[in-house]
Amino acid sequence: MAARRRTASRRTRGRGPGRTRNILLVIVLFLGVAVAVVLAVPAPGFAGSVRHFLFERLGWLSVLVPLFLLHTGAWLLDLKFRRSGFRVLSGIAITGYFFAAVLDFVVSRRVYGFHNEPGGTVAGGIGDLLVPVVGAPITFLILFTAFTASLVAFTGWDIADDFRSLADGLQGLLERDRSRAGEKPSGKKRTSEPEKRPAVQGEKAAAPDEGTARQGSNNAWSRNTDRGGAEVLGFDSGGTGNGKAAANGGTVTPAPETGRRRLSPGEEPFGRRPPFHEGSEDADGYSKPPLSCLDMPDEKARVRMTREKLDDLADMLVEKLADFGIECTVSNTCPGPVITRFEVEPGPGIKVNRFVALSDDLALALKAKRIRILAPVPGKGAVGIEVPNPTPETVYLREVIDMVDDQELPIALGKKIEGEPFVADITAMPHLLIAGATGSGKSVCIHSIIASMLLTKSPSEVRLAMIDPKMLELSIYEGIPHLWAPVVIETEKSTLLLDALVREMENRYKRLSRMGVRSIQEFNSKLTPESEDERIPFIVFFIDELADLMVTVSRDIEPAIARLAHMARAVGIHMVLATQRPSVDVITGVIKANFPSRIAFNVQSKTDSRTILDMNGAEKLLGKGDMLFLPATSPEPIRIHGSFISTEETRTIVEYLRDQPSMPYEYDFPQETSIGAGGSSGAEISDPLFQKAREVVVLSQQGSVSIIQRKLRVGYSRAASLIDMLEQAGVVGPFQGSKAREVLMSPEELEGEDDTDEEE
Repeated sequence: MAARRRTASRRTRGRGPGRTRNILLVIVLFLGVAVAVVLAVPAPGFAGSVRHFLFERLGWLSVLVPLFLLHTGAWLLDLKFRRSGFRVLSGIAITGYFFAAVLDFVVSRRVYGFHNEPGGTVAGGIGDLLVPVVGAPITFLILFTAFTASLVAFTGWDIADDFRSLADGLQGLLERDRSRAGEKPSGKKRTSEPEKRPAVQGEKAAAPDEGTARQGSNNAWSRNTDRGGAEVLGFDSGGTGNGKAAANGGTVTPAPETGRRRLSPGEEPFGRRPPFHEGSEDADGYSKPPLSCLDMPDEKARVRMTREKLDDLADMLVEKLADFGIECTVSNTCPGPVITRFEVEPGPGIKVNRFVALSDDLALALKAKRIRILAPVPGKGAVGIEVPNPTPETVYLREVIDMVDDQELPIALGKKIEGEPFVADITAMPHLLIAGATGSGKSVCIHSIIASMLLTKSPSEVRLAMIDPKMLELSIYEGIPHLWAPVVIETEKSTLLLDALVREMENRYKRLSRMGVRSIQEFNSKLTPESEDERIPFIVFFIDELADLMVTVSRDIEPAIARLAHMARAVGIHMVLATQRPSVDVITGVIKANFPSRIAFNVQSKTDSRTILDMNGAEKLLGKGDMLFLPATSPEPIRIHGSFISTEETRTIVEYLRDQPSMPYEYDFPQETSIGAGGSSGAEISDPLFQKAREVVVLSQQGSVSIIQRKLRVGYSRAASLIDMLEQAGVVGPFQGSKAREVLMSPEELEGEDDTDEEE
């Protein structure tokens, strides 16, 4: 019985607030409609007195009174548009106040009997207060400036863009008048025709509308054809929104609305030249590919968002957390190209683990694909809730590559959550492991890494070695001068390439030991101009699908990969391994322990995420380039949206490089041929340059590695192998320390052997 009484009393108490709200709703709606009727229809008596009072005090602003009353009714009804409606009405009220003050100041002094009509005593009185202090002209300027500022603040009017357009129009008119008068224009003439990129050899010139025509290409990750003005998260100006979405400083770069465009050769979107001098030739006649090989989104098509959308999501997030019994406030918001991070400060006594357990519930409440919760944000007293943007932005490699500074081996990974370009240096990693499910952006990431090096470094600075069991991804780079060895597409040859890299590592250590240095940077810095041909380039070794190799030849390749991972950093050899099967039998403990830098794309389970990163989180990624980058120097991963490079852009770069002076491979796969009459019995060689190397050594009577490097334009590793073959063939003597090898064959004997071969 007592329980029933308590329940009944609870129900009775629950009816009170609802009944009071209904009564207030009726009163407010009645007042709103009544004031609107009184203002619209003149009437005698009390209604006329109210109308006269409102117009006398507020002037034309009195029409906002019924609107605010009706909006109060919407607030009592708990309608969804109540917050946005209040902001709109507030903006109209403030802007209208200064507009009425300007109009009252001008009109009331020129039209007799019109005093206090536009602004009433509230808006019109501010002019009467300022005129005795600063005078009429300054008063008008103050009121007009306040009106313009409020109009810009509440409408998002880009006044700077309009001024630029006006200046361009005036300059065009002046130049046209000068040309008609026979004068020479003072500046460059602007033209409405888009500049065309010069065609790279082997490539057709791009049409003016090429970027728009390629908008529907299947190569883009998130290139939407139905954007049609859709909003993305972000806003123009910084500031605090009602204390909830605070300190969102800076201008956010929203998603592009239309296609991409080709940049003209001299055009730089960020107003700076990259430090890698693209397009300049070196001593060997090699020139780096121009940045016009890459596409970039049209800046004019980007949509700038206001603060309201972000504030609405922040309010909704706080409300949903309150529904689950978590009191919090949004202290900061970081809008990015793909996701927006809300930094939430929990209330007193709220445990961080409660946020993590609500990720799926929040995704359901916010209608988001996936929500990742970072509890807490490193270095901050807040919990990060990462919500996907309604319209994701595609990050193009051209946007990020411009930020390359002085990295030795730069890789343009993409943009961080805040929208800042992220460029890493592979020499600081020193090896990189990439893993993710099929279609998550792994292969595109590899192409972006390779393109970053091809655009910024010459073959004398970096050489590439590649294993591509899929025979589709990396074989496109065959024939470029940066290759250290031919691209391997046959699993059987992968062991030979790895063994060659191990030998190259050992040879480099010997050279560093003789020079008395500890790294190739020190070695190269001590070279003289006469010994410049002995410079050691970096080598970056790529494996696109490690899982296939581990299934077929794991016993042969795993020891070689482990040795390279242990020792190759000091001699400038770095590895990038990628797999779409992040399981423990592929990413073994030996491999994982030597790859401290890792990139995880979207995976299917928490187990796969822990296999890659040793922590959860990759299962919450969105795919299409969304990644977690764990650098070797940080315990926490960095969320990045990867830079996109299309197949056509890759082909353009490759075709340009194939037209450059060719460079011989440092290592070529064995082609068994007999030595000849002067060789040792049964001896065989495996290098097609053997005969040329023999001629060079015999004719010059110098049995050194450097002479073969200079004459045949090969690297140290291949030249040393040729010297070893010549020793086996009896052409040169054994190694004698710092002295050159003795040449055991005379030029006459070489000519005699050639004559014997011709007679045979």
